[in-house]
Amino acid sequence: MERLMTRQVRKYLYGVTIALVAVLVAYDVISGEAAPLWLALAAAVFGILAPATAITHMTPQPSDIADNPEPIAGDRF
Repeated sequence: MERLMTRQVRKYLYGVTIALVAVLVAYDVISGEAAPLWLALAAAVFGILAPATAITHMTPQPSDIADNPEPIAGDRF
């Protein structure tokens, strides 16, 4: 999942999605009026996945906090 969220892969997915929606409109699978909605949905899905991945990797585990507590302002170690 982490490799899927790199900037380069997301850029590729956006390009493929735009081309796919254009083909679907050309073959009258979706209407031209609905195409921007599908593109917005794809952008939202791709945009949500990246921050969600970052949050899961940035949130400290309880064991990390217990093993390495952050010093409190004013404390001298």
